[in-house]
Amino acid sequence: RFGEVRRGDSLLLPARAVVLRLSKQRLQREHRAVHDALGVLEQFTKEHALLSQPFEPSFALCNGTAALLRRLGGHSFGAGSEPAVASGLEALRALLPRVGLLPFRRRRKRHRLPKIVVPALLDALAALLDADQSGGAGPPRG
Repeated sequence: RFGEVRRGDSLLLPARAVVLRLSKQRLQREHRAVHDALGVLEQFTKEHALLSQPFEPSFALCNGTAALLRRLGGHSFGAGSEPAVASGLEALRALLPRVGLLPFRRRRKRHRLPKIVVPALLDALAALLDADQSGGAGPPRG
């Protein structure tokens, strides 16, 4: 539906066309940021051999990653959020080494599937953020 909105489109009111165009731009910014964040997560899981199968993003994983990026950068992918998105990605890169890997390494090979491990990794990152925001020391590293 976004691709059908054109400047001379007489079927849409001008205000509605602007809203759809801005929504499309916001979604494109979110897509690029989530794609970059998933690349960071994939690289981290490869470096630490956390997965027994190839990394496969899913709809739920992309939504969780977008929520984490919103939380890290304090934005909603609106206009002018590029610096906040970049700082959110840098914060993600800085936060990943603090995740305790012992629970992930203890999993049996059949439980090292991307649909299990990567959401658990996002949960661990969210727990670290909660600990940082509350001023606690955070969970112990493994």
